[in-house]
Amino acid sequence: MTLTMALLAAAAVHIVTAWRADALLATDPAGAARVRSDHPDALLALAHAELQRGDAGAAARTAQQLLARDPANGAGFAVLARALGDEGGSARQLERYRIAARRAPRDLSIRGWLVAHELQAGDFPAALEHIDALLTLPSRDRARLLEAIANLAADPAFADALAVRLGQRPRWRADLLRVASAMDAGAADPLFVALERNADLHASERRPWLDALLRQGRWGEAFARWAGSLPGPQQALPLLYNGAFASPPSNAGFDWRVRRVDGVVFERVADGDGSFARLRFLGSPVGRAGLELPLLLAPGRYRLGLAARAADLRAEPGLEWSISCAGNGRHVASVRVPAGPRWETVAAAFDIPPDGCDGQWLRLINPAAPGVAQRIRGELELRDLHIDRVEF
Repeated sequence: MTLTMALLAAAAVHIVTAWRADALLATDPAGAARVRSDHPDALLALAHAELQRGDAGAAARTAQQLLARDPANGAGFAVLARALGDEGGSARQLERYRIAARRAPRDLSIRGWLVAHELQAGDFPAALEHIDALLTLPSRDRARLLEAIANLAADPAFADALAVRLGQRPRWRADLLRVASAMDAGAADPLFVALERNADLHASERRPWLDALLRQGRWGEAFARWAGSLPGPQQALPLLYNGAFASPPSNAGFDWRVRRVDGVVFERVADGDGSFARLRFLGSPVGRAGLELPLLLAPGRYRLGLAARAADLRAEPGLEWSISCAGNGRHVASVRVPAGPRWETVAAAFDIPPDGCDGQWLRLINPAAPGVAQRIRGELELRDLHIDRVEF
């Protein structure tokens, strides 16, 4: 009985001591370590506290004490790597950090140190290994890290390595490309070019990049990128692409854009004579009908032609095509859309000014005064839109 009571008493002391150490961890790690010198969490907390106050020597000794009791403690090795710094030379320091990353793969500071080291050394694939790990860990700084990576992609060598990594389809691919597409001044162009070179850029990923180029006023470059991505053999493109609606609008590049507008329903219809666009208006006020197309017309004179058919379309004074300069919104031309029950053709000439109009927008609009006067009901069908250069 005496032996049993002694064992129980020892167990109770152990439990109470452990409880006291746990209670002290958050407020007094040194006290926790004194109460329970073999308590791993207490030693780790103490090592962190010593490192934080700048006592690297004490932190290293505490971390070594922890590792002597728990050699597999990755967090302890991470503290040791930071505490020892470059002791033993840069190669030894790098090796310690790499071991720490293997033992404590979720330690953000260790991964961050390795990213910085590998980037400085120019080993971009190695840096991206650690970047991948960082982006899979929960962090409040994830958005800033994505932005930093997108900025690094301005370096073509890093962009090439990043494109290879993205080809492995990491979970953060879509987020990074979304950030890169929103950047100004073409800083992410090398990344998208590298992805295109690797045939690894999906149409849904190319679309926001092309839109970004248009927003930045780089219409010629956007056109070249878009035209180069079209399927089939490269050939001269019409000035107004897909004017016969031979293919569904892609909402990308210099193809038709179908914007969502309340009270307007768009559909592409195929019949024996080809294809055409049908817009159904449900009686709501409509300023822009939601059908528009970017153009890249050099200065000069042109003619816009089209065929239209309307079934009981009620709109005063009627719909029209508007052409305006992209950068300054300068109005270039208006072409009234015929509204008869049979197919009717119309053509009108217009001029692109010699400057200030590097790109243009063709939009179907309602010129009526905003409000009740813009109510439209009925159907409008459109086909065979084309633009031709007029020679003087």
